[in-house]
Amino acid sequence: MSKERICIECGGWVPDDAPPRTRVCSEECRSARKAASTGSLDARHKLLVAILTREHCPLTDPLFSKNYFEKILLANDSRCIYDDAPLSPSGHTLDRVNNKKFHTAANVIGPVCSDCNSLRGDRLTAEEMFILRPKLIEIRERRELVRMDRWRRNILKINRAH
Repeated sequence: MSKERICIECGGWVPDDAPPRTRVCSEECRSARKAASTGSLDARHKLLVAILTREHCPLTDPLFSKNYFEKILLANDSRCIYDDAPLSPSGHTLDRVNNKKFHTAANVIGPVCSDCNSLRGDRLTAEEMFILRPKLIEIRERRELVRMDRWRRNILKINRAH
C-alpha cells in the first residue's frame, strides 16, 4: 500500500508513481513553487542561512541576521560591486574575500552578479576584480547597447512587416 502524498503547492495528490521524495504533483506546481521561492529577500536569506549552517558558522555571525544581509545587498543599490550590473534574481549573491574560507561577515566583500562570480571563481582575487572594475563596467555597457540595438532592429522589422 502506497503512502498518499499531498502537493505542497496546490494541495492536490502527488502521483503514486512519482519518486519517493517528490513533493509536488506536476511540472506546473514545480515551476510555481520555484518561482515563489526565489528572488525574495526571505528566500535569499533562507538559502544563505542553510549555507552558514552547513559550514558550521557561529550563530553569532551577523550574516544570520536578515537585516544585516539586506543592508549588504542595498549598500550598492542591489548592484554588483564589480561591474555595477543588477544582481541575479536568486541566490545569496555574496562574494567572499577568500573562497577557501567559509561565508562569514568578516570574509564577505559584498553582492556580485552571476557573471562576475563566474569570472572571478578561484582565478582572480577580489583586489584584481576591483582593478578590472572600469573595464568590466565598459564590457557590460557595450553588451547592453548591442542587446538594445538588436531589440530595436527586431522591432523595426516587425513594424515594416505590418
